[in-house]
Amino acid sequence: MKRSHNRQETEAILYRLRNEIPGAAIRTTLIARHPEKTEKEFLELREFVESFRFDRLGVFKYSDEEGTYSCENYEDDVPEAVKESRVAELMRIQQNISAEINESLVGRIIKVIMTG
Repeated sequence: MKRSHNRQETEAILYRLRNEIPGAAIRTTLIARHPEKTEKEFLELREFVESFRFDRLGVFKYSDEEGTYSCENYEDDVPEAVKESRVAELMRIQQNISAEINESLVGRIIKVIMTG
């Protein structure tokens, strides 16, 4: 996907945030089934989502976007059904994680900022 950082660097940043800012909510979005990614890489991603336990996670399926590196350099030959099943699988995992996180907050008082 032409990222300027690799997996190890990304994970190091995330774990550093989690360790240095206790209680910080960490969220991200992921692409399920980028054309360059293999089944093995998807399984690694799934394992990372399960172990890191994001506070919030969004997942969307890959689609070509004109002018992007991926659109210009990879043929999107991944069947829609595969993309959709990957999105559903990751979101099922995250739903369980979110439910556990939310249950751990029951009865606690948490300071928040509301705008709008």
